[in-house]
Amino acid sequence: MGQNVVPVSIAMRHKLLYNRPAPADELSRIGDQLQQAGLLHDALEFYAGAKAKDRLEMIISKAISEADLILYLNAEKALGREPQKELLEKLKDSALRLQKDSIARRIDLLLVPKGK
Repeated sequence: MGQNVVPVSIAMRHKLLYNRPAPADELSRIGDQLQQAGLLHDALEFYAGAKAKDRLEMIISKAISEADLILYLNAEKALGREPQKELLEKLKDSALRLQKDSIARRIDLLLVPKGK
């Protein structure tokens, strides 16, 4: 990876995202580098800071294909949305295909209509 790929410390990460937020294009660039390195949860944090909707949607696609429920839920939250039934069902299918049975069971709980 090239220089300035990942903030070297928690303090630098907080500076870029919260204290003195970096421009959206810089946050997206860092997120892209993290995503390419396979650090999707870290990339999500930078994409959320950049309000990069297209990249957050890409994270949702990756979360579904990898059956990563936490990544999916956090990406939906970053987009200001509730988990979507159709996408949860796709996520469950991926979990079953990848033999992540505990994830599939957790998704079943999310698919139960509220109030029942």
